[in-house]
Amino acid sequence: MLRRASGLFAATFLVLAAGATSLNAQFSINARAGVGVPTGSVADSDNDVLGFGAESGFAFGFGFGFGLGERAELRANFDRTMHSTADGAGTAGPDIDVNHYIVGLGYRITNPESPFYVSVNLGAGALNFSPDVTDAESETNFAINAGAEIGYWLGESIAIFASPQGDIAFTDEDVFGTSTAFVWPFTGGVKIKLGS
Repeated sequence: MLRRASGLFAATFLVLAAGATSLNAQFSINARAGVGVPTGSVADSDNDVLGFGAESGFAFGFGFGFGLGERAELRANFDRTMHSTADGAGTAGPDIDVNHYIVGLGYRITNPESPFYVSVNLGAGALNFSPDVTDAESETNFAINAGAEIGYWLGESIAIFASPQGDIAFTDEDVFGTSTAFVWPFTGGVKIKLGS
């Protein structure tokens, strides 16, 4: 399932790249790191099904953007958030890695001429939950995304930014103890603009 999600993400990226190139779009890449914060039932240490709750952990990611005019940008992003777990008594459970595959649209709401920028984004994709347990299968679920990017262009081609995001996976309640699993990557990093 993880291989299928990775393949779909790569295929979508190639389609976006081809479309953006045909439109003479501006291309950007970014790398970022921060913290992944699970909330809701998936973070509840007394979760009836899981028996433990996921805790906040390290997050990192990278992304690609294809500018469509002064304000809109097609985006393909990958994030990995890494979570330890514990039950209601504080006993440690298995570590869980969550791979986020999101494709969407960002829209700049600030003046395109200003080096300071704020954009909002919406997207969809998949979240893959992979527990560090022998013989345990990973679970991949459809997900939606909303968030923002707040940054500053240090020059024409390099910017620093912060990226608060909310990813919501639609999960099997019999597996996760909830029908929606919320994981929030809060990251910051560097964006490099390529092309005209």
